[in-house]
Parts: sequence; C-alpha cells; structure tokens
Amino acid sequence: MLASAGGLLASMTIASGAAIDPSRVVDVAGDAGFRTDGAGKSFSRGVAARAGFVFHRVRFLERPLLEPGLHLALAYIASQQRPPGALAALELRLPKPLSPADGAAANAAYPAALRNAGFTVAGDLRPEARSNMAPLADPPAALSIHAFTFAIPAPPGAPTAPDYVISGHPDISDSGELIAGHDYSSAGMQQKATFILGWLTDRITELGGDPARATGFQIYTRHAIDGIIVDPLSRSPLSRAGFTLIPGDPPGTAFELEFDVRSVSRESVL
Repeated sequence: MLASAGGLLASMTIASGAAIDPSRVVDVAGDAGFRTDGAGKSFSRGVAARAGFVFHRVRFLERPLLEPGLHLALAYIASQQRPPGALAALELRLPKPLSPADGAAANAAYPAALRNAGFTVAGDLRPEARSNMAPLADPPAALSIHAFTFAIPAPPGAPTAPDYVISGHPDISDSGELIAGHDYSSAGMQQKATFILGWLTDRITELGGDPARATGFQIYTRHAIDGIIVDPLSRSPLSRAGFTLIPGDPPGTAFELEFDVRSVSRESVL
C-alpha cells in the first residue's frame, strides 16, 4: 500500500509513481538481517532478506489483538535468538474497512503499540512491510495480527536470491487514481489486477528478488475473481505457487482489490 487516497496510505513518505528505483532500498541497521524499500511512517513498500539471512513467517492459529500479538511475536522472535529489530513484516486484520480519518488515527497509534510491546521505535520511519484487510468471515473485534515475518540466519545451501515480503497494495496508483474506477466487471477487475501485479513485480525487482520464487500470493476482495484467473493471474510468475483468496475488503473504504506476495524459506503456525 502507498501514499494517497486514504489515511492508511497517506502516512507513507514515498515518491509518487511506481518506477523501479533501487536507490530507495536501504539496509536496516544492526543485526536486523533485511533491507527495506521506501520506509514510511507506518510501513514500507517491501523488505528483502540480506545476504546470510532468510525469512521465517509465523501465522497465528487464533488471531490475537494487536498489542498482545506484538508481545507474542517479540517472545517468539527472542526464542529464536533474534533481536526485536529482526521483525520484517506484519499481516493485520481489521473489523471493517477504515475511513481516511480512522486510518490516519490507526497509523498514528501503531508506533506506540510497537513500543509498548518492547520493539525499538527510533525516528519517524518504519522499515517493516505490512498488509491490512477486513475479512468477511470471522472478522476480529479490533485490529489483530494474522501473521508476522522476521529474519533468521540462512541455513547452509540457501538460495542466493533473497527472500522478500511485499506490502499489500490496492487498486490505486501512487498518484491517487483508482484503477478502473468502480468497474467490477471482468474487464474492470482485469485492469485492476494487471496494475497491482505490475506494481508488486516492480517492488520485487527493486529489492533484487525473483518474482518466480514467490511462495505465497494472497488476494483480498469481496468481488468475483473468475474473470482474472486466466488473465492476468495465471500469466504472472507471482502465482506459480497458486494463490489464496481471502474474501473481504482492503483496509480503506475507497479500495476494492488488494494483493500481497512473499517468498519465505520457512513458515510456522503458532
């Protein structure tokens, strides 16, 4: 997700336009083990593991609320002998899509929740990737954590291509244009999906990753997707491992379709 058209996106301090620009990618300080693309006030465009590290994704079987979930994530990260700064990505769940004002308020409270849980919050920018969505089935009572990802030392023989997690991105351009407007026909959904797939692929390229190594691809929408399965989804390397459809809404009330993608070496359920 990125700047414009809603409070959840407005806090991102990133350049307008989706052109590939590797100069935005910087190493996160210390022993974090990853690089970040366009760190923002609440999250970044995406992250990639540094040389010598891979990503470990942990999904909660029962979603905890944000702050208790952050405590659990910190404890798990510590149990793997990794520092708090190794937290690379969060996947969040909302009770319902947020208005721009509510989204801005949620983003403003986010750094305090991290700090209260014991994560270091230095400066105004957050390096983690992040996805938000409001599921139709079993929506949470309040903002909750679905999964988190952190960097761990790479095992012997790990691929040289880096693991990555790209933040969820909706059907809106960096300049604030809602792609295909409110057209939910097959043609409209194809246009939206084509744009999002291109944006995600560009971010992977920007981080030095390989789109064909995607291990997880998630779709968030309440609209029918049968018109996009053959084209463009099946024609994209991001969906080589298949995809997961989670019926629901992107985080902002202005959006109708969102994707995120990851390439991680290890996945667990907590």
